[in-house]
Amino acid sequence: MTTNHIIDKIAKLMRLAERAGTPEEAAAAFGAAQRLAEQHKIALGAVDIAEQPEVAQPEQPIASTPLDSGSRLAQWRIELGTAIASANGCRTYISRASRRQTTLVVVGRPSDQATVGYMMAAISRQIDAMVARDGAGKGRTWATDYRLGAASKVRERLQAARREAREQARAQATTEGGTALARIDRSIARLDEADAAVKRWMDEKLRLKSGKASKRRIGSGYDAGRAAGDKIGLGGERALGAGQRAIGT
Repeated sequence: MTTNHIIDKIAKLMRLAERAGTPEEAAAAFGAAQRLAEQHKIALGAVDIAEQPEVAQPEQPIASTPLDSGSRLAQWRIELGTAIASANGCRTYISRASRRQTTLVVVGRPSDQATVGYMMAAISRQIDAMVARDGAGKGRTWATDYRLGAASKVRERLQAARREAREQARAQATTEGGTALARIDRSIARLDEADAAVKRWMDEKLRLKSGKASKRRIGSGYDAGRAAGDKIGLGGERALGAGQRAIGT
């Protein structure tokens, strides 16, 4: 199979992911594209942006939808959800319908919200499993600190992957010539504008009040959680949330 055939196959998988009816189907297609790209040492972002013709996508309406809720929503879930949302062109806010119900709401486009929901569920399950494995007999406070540490590390990994994806795409496009570089720059500009549109929607539609971040003592479980956070699978982090999304597909 020639390189062009491989690139075409990767592009088809990416388009399949965009048309998927469920987050699970999208994740499966993204993962297959990523594995094929890594196997043949092909930059996934360059395939989707620089190598393929640009196709206008229908504009999706911005909306808000609940991501997580509970009588006492755990701080680590708020931090994790906010980090994942930010990596996928969304924003979050806290809604308190009553003293007994707190909801983490995600604002963004439906396809981005679906990715956020998929990643939130997948990463949360991994963190819970790690706590069960590493925290036996160490108490509830240790487990809470562990989860906070893991969420903190995931946030840093997503932010770093977003930066690196843009840098990698621009570096490869630079070697391919001015047209490819211009296309990457236009894609990044479109993504930045899409992110800004979400913020404008929130400013116009919602009357949010700034809240004070809770402060608490971080114990020994926090460092253990951060170490575990390095091993958490992010659902194909270059594909889901931090890679192609970072360069504006």
